[in-house]
Amino acid sequence: MRALQMRYLAHVADRLESFEACVAPYDRAWLTREAHALAGSGGSFGFWDISARAGELETLLKDAPNPSDPDISDHLTWLRDAMAMALLQSETAEPGQVPAKPAPAPVPVPVPVLSSRVVIVEDDVSVRDLLSGLISATAEVFTAADTAEGRHLIETVRPDLILLDNRIGGADAGLELLDSLQAVPGLKDIPVIMITASDDPGEVMRALMAGAADYIVKPFDPAEVGAKIRGRLDRLGSHVLIADDDDTVREMLVHKFQSAGCKVTSVQTGAEAWDALQAGDYSVALLDRMMPGYDGVTLLRMMKADAHTAQVPVVFLTARHYGADVLEGLNTGAVDYITKPFHADEVLARVLRLLNTGEAA
Repeated sequence: MRALQMRYLAHVADRLESFEACVAPYDRAWLTREAHALAGSGGSFGFWDISARAGELETLLKDAPNPSDPDISDHLTWLRDAMAMALLQSETAEPGQVPAKPAPAPVPVPVPVLSSRVVIVEDDVSVRDLLSGLISATAEVFTAADTAEGRHLIETVRPDLILLDNRIGGADAGLELLDSLQAVPGLKDIPVIMITASDDPGEVMRALMAGAADYIVKPFDPAEVGAKIRGRLDRLGSHVLIADDDDTVREMLVHKFQSAGCKVTSVQTGAEAWDALQAGDYSVALLDRMMPGYDGVTLLRMMKADAHTAQVPVVFLTARHYGADVLEGLNTGAVDYITKPFHADEVLARVLRLLNTGEAA
């Protein structure tokens, strides 16, 4: 993280030089773009005052009816001061550090095989580098600074995950790219995490309605975001079977688990579920207790008697909530029992717990 901070500070020094040369009358479009970028990146590298001051300048330029040059000058001065302070603190921190002992000769270690591919489309080079650094040890990362290059990479690489800035070049180019991907077979099912500098519910809903699986608000906590992305990549190998004769329940759960990064197969009947189990390998099966054909308990007994399916964990989804029904399901071998009506987020959380703790393979 320290190396990434130093690279970011080099970027800050370059931007500060540009700001110091900036005088009235101001290029307000340029200032808005620069303030937007710094508002989204500063806090992500630990420089929250840069984010705060840049956000104030961006808000003034975008939302005030007609800000005067003196008002802009004041906000620009505060932003420059915050940037200069970050650079000064970095310079004064170095001399006090105790020189490190010479490092021992490195021991050769096996190079991990990176099975996942991630495309990052972000016009802020500092944020792009930060996101890449957070996941480069667990995934092969491809980066693009604009949507044209990003679209080409997505079509060529066919990644497992896309991180996409919603505003590129000062416009909603990221959202437009997401919209266009939804119309392309083979691309529309690739999960997209939108990156936005606004936590406005309207902005977030626009991204989710356009097809985004999740969103990250800048500035962000690198550790938290890194864990979120790595967790999603870890779940790429998870295959979830959902068997329920209620179309609305099935569609809701399919959406939830696909958005979480899981591969999902859904069926309507017990017989279809058995066929699917015989044909594929599953990390966990969600079974309705009452289905046409085999009911859930009968299907679970069949699974336990078959070597191929005996170790697949089963979670029952059912409207039968009496104690005897719950005990029968658990005694038959189910690992969890969720009664209807339920919250889809709760079902997702309970199943992901199984996947994350290794109870589901």
